[in-house]
Amino acid sequence: MARSSRPRTDAAPPMPVPDRSLVPEARLPTVAVRAAGHHPFIYRKMVIGPAGSGVPNLGDLVKVVDRDEKVLGYGLWNPR
Repeated sequence: MARSSRPRTDAAPPMPVPDRSLVPEARLPTVAVRAAGHHPFIYRKMVIGPAGSGVPNLGDLVKVVDRDEKVLGYGLWNPR
């Protein structure tokens, strides 16, 4: 059984992905966690709390670090 050919469309080529750093440009508040393990979620019992002088507000982008100040990633802060 032969395939029917699709009509050609004059679609624009896809936009190139911008070349930029994944590190945020601004200094972010830091939140410390006990041990993240190998799971992508961080639960309430794992959070030690804000570290340093910057206190995050609800919904702020924060840098997540472990007890040794190793950066684990970034997330949105919810104090609850």
